[in-house]
Amino acid sequence: MKPSIKNLLYSAAALLLTASFTHAASTGGFDPSKNRRALRFSPGLKHMQKGNHARPAASAGLNINKTEQAVLKALDWLTQQQQPDGYWQKTQSKVAHTGLAALCYLSYGIMPSDKTKHGEALAKGLNWLIKQSNEHGDMRDGDKMYGQAIGALTMAEAYILTKDEKYKKPLSSAIEFIIKGQHPKSGGWRHQPYPHGKHPGDLSITGWVYMALQSAKSAGIKIPQSNMRAADGFISSLASGKKRGLYGYLRPHPTTSMTSVGMFCMQQAESKNKERQNESARHMVTNLPTSNQKLRGTGYYHYWYYGTMAMYLHGGDDWATWHDRITPVVLEKQESDGSWSPQGQRAKHEGRVVTTAWATMALTVYYRCLPMLQRPQTHPPRKFTGNSSNSSSGLKRGSGFGVASGAPTPGRAGR
Repeated sequence: MKPSIKNLLYSAAALLLTASFTHAASTGGFDPSKNRRALRFSPGLKHMQKGNHARPAASAGLNINKTEQAVLKALDWLTQQQQPDGYWQKTQSKVAHTGLAALCYLSYGIMPSDKTKHGEALAKGLNWLIKQSNEHGDMRDGDKMYGQAIGALTMAEAYILTKDEKYKKPLSSAIEFIIKGQHPKSGGWRHQPYPHGKHPGDLSITGWVYMALQSAKSAGIKIPQSNMRAADGFISSLASGKKRGLYGYLRPHPTTSMTSVGMFCMQQAESKNKERQNESARHMVTNLPTSNQKLRGTGYYHYWYYGTMAMYLHGGDDWATWHDRITPVVLEKQESDGSWSPQGQRAKHEGRVVTTAWATMALTVYYRCLPMLQRPQTHPPRKFTGNSSNSSSGLKRGSGFGVASGAPTPGRAGR
């Protein structure tokens, strides 16, 4: 007899609780991050069905324990790689490395106040990060505007979640530096901020900057509408396709990786143009992740990171199709020490910390712990036999983990 969907979901919940208790034991005591994840997704409870369809139901019971263990191994590896001063670095830019690593902990529901090894690593990393913004708000330290944007994004997400005022001043300064560095005509950003760099911009750097601006706006930082409109115009200038849902790097010649970036940016802008989003999603489901990804202008983990976030927020059958392909590919590529080895043309530049961060966040998108993921999915989830009719409502952006203490709401299972 085939197991029912209901039984699969309850089994998944049990597996997750087991993993959570294992995590608690490995950290030397109670781990409050599992309760924060419970606020975002609890697969076996009927009354949660309307709230978060992060994992497509048909595959939830099959991979939930594997992904949990993979993320824990990754976080353990990242914690071991942290330098005594609090930063991470394998290639260029301590700021970019530290920002991405910190986002991994936050994406799993870990807070800097947690008295666990991962909470302490996160706190140490964030404390180092907020000291990198100088009197001009400049955080660049070797990776040009990438570090500036990723550092600002991380501080904004941390500020939304913790409400700790120590993040506000360096965040405000970093955002002001970004705004001043926008190209006045194109609306984009390149490696060097304007006027030091005269290039009109590219979508790779502009994508990170755009995420930082949207997150900072949600954190209460004032962003001039003129700058946001100019940034929107730059992104649209690189769009093509019948519905303008395909995106290029420097010109409107689409690549799969840049399409995932453009799609996620439009989602952060809360674009109401569903046809444009649908065209982006159709392109990506025809270019699903593979173990040996060979797509023009497309990196491995960079694409999988952006693609997973964008497809999750897109929802529906397209998300279910993407999910069922990305999960086994990422799990297969994890090394025994918990990290992921860089691959592709930019492997040497990215380095293992960056690759591991992108892979980890591709596996933690389900929890919606990062504020930039706390918005409704565009399409309702795939319906399965025996499952009730559902709709995705989501939580409002900027709501944080839900409660300051991290305690679960009544009636929700720990996760």
